[in-house]
Amino acid sequence: MKNNGKHEVCFNVQTAVDSKYKLIVDCDTVNDQGQLSNMVQKTTQVFHDQKTTIVADTGYFNYLETSTLSMKAPNS
Repeated sequence: MKNNGKHEVCFNVQTAVDSKYKLIVDCDTVNDQGQLSNMVQKTTQVFHDQKTTIVADTGYFNYLETSTLSMKAPNS
């Protein structure tokens, strides 16, 4: 991650949370972008065929990621 003109090692914590009971379904610590579809895939493994809602801030926007989501989670 670039910070004040220097590159620094930074990590992000990704979580998937059940909206009804507020329980963490899955979490991961990563240092790379492109993790949204990975977290959605892990969540659908837990909830199988249940409908899921994906919420992410604009920092996650990436055409490849959103295309991948459309293919991996058609019930979302």
